[in-house]
Amino acid sequence: MFGNLGSDVTFHWKFEFGNNRDWNDFVEIFWGTTDNNNKIRNKYITVNKNGKTSKNRGLSDSLQSRLGVVGNISEHGCNLTFELRNVTRADERTTYGCTADIVGDDYRSGPITLDIQGKFLFRLL
Repeated sequence: MFGNLGSDVTFHWKFEFGNNRDWNDFVEIFWGTTDNNNKIRNKYITVNKNGKTSKNRGLSDSLQSRLGVVGNISEHGCNLTFELRNVTRADERTTYGCTADIVGDDYRSGPITLDIQGKFLFRLL
């Protein structure tokens, strides 16, 4: 995924339930950074079955203020867009992923690497 330095980037995840049992067993879906594999190391945002969202309170206030999610969850599936606003060079050194928790079974997506494009500033001495 590509983003411009200082701009907003969106990570879109769509997840469909195979049957009613999957929907009944669905707990939550969460997005965050991965361990360069596909397992979430640090949750950023969690969306529960009822659609309630929460941000990880262990994150810095500055990072929390840059996070967002929009979309919906229904018995058919999840269609969510997670947003990282005002991307920085530090965001580029991270991989991102999403996990749906269905009663103890994790369905993972990722890792997604973010490449930041932007101007480099040089200072003459």
